[in-house]
Amino acid sequence: MIGRALKWVVIALFLAVVLCPLAWLLVSSLKLNSDFFTNPIGAPSPWTIGNYITVLTEQPMLLYLVNSVLVATLSTLVGAAIALPASFVFLLDFPLKRFFSSLLVFGLFVPTSAFMIPYYLLVSRLGLYNSDIGIALVYVGIATPTGFLIVSTYMRDAVRTELVEAARLDGATLWQTFLRVAAPIAMRGVVTACIFLVIISWNELLYALLLSQDDGSRTVQVAISFLVATYSANFPNAFAAMVLALIPVTVVFVFLNRRIVAGLGMAVGLK
Repeated sequence: MIGRALKWVVIALFLAVVLCPLAWLLVSSLKLNSDFFTNPIGAPSPWTIGNYITVLTEQPMLLYLVNSVLVATLSTLVGAAIALPASFVFLLDFPLKRFFSSLLVFGLFVPTSAFMIPYYLLVSRLGLYNSDIGIALVYVGIATPTGFLIVSTYMRDAVRTELVEAARLDGATLWQTFLRVAAPIAMRGVVTACIFLVIISWNELLYALLLSQDDGSRTVQVAISFLVATYSANFPNAFAAMVLALIPVTVVFVFLNRRIVAGLGMAVGLK
């Protein structure tokens, strides 16, 4: 009985820590700017949706959202297209297999900020500065280790070595074995990896800020940072933009939460 009560207390505390900032964000987005500074914790007086109207009419917020969708989609597709064949290759035996596998996983522990200058120079010299493609390609480099870890863990558990060997004995080429045997079986792992890659790309700010300077390629995260980075910052407007930016990710989580939880399990090697 005490154990069950303790469990619910811990759950309630965890939910409070997670949900209270979200509730404060929603409530603050419905305040006037003057009301926010005089009463940052209490209820709005008056309640208003004017911040949402302002963000959608005075800022090209829809363009920013479209840019974020394009960048997240492109980086996710390219990242998955790299992670899937790479995971299959690591089912096979080849020299320095352990070294290269460790090198890919090591990418999870390297601070992304360490590559700011190399990424900036590469994107600029390729003529992709201020473009969604340039930002998306950088996100591919950032998120590929995560995608590889998820897909390779799933493929290692689902695609047995005996199955690959049987396909080779039946006369299938390595490419045919990958396309007809390994890839279809590992597709659930790919879907899970894609969910995480979308979330990583959608929430990233540092490189989106570094590699874009105009509205044509600016993502929603950069737009939000600009709303609160000036002396005349209107925080309720920024909060309204944050709520709008949360909607796509929230929809993804609501419909795919089981796959996300399964991906977390795979990321730490759990069943």
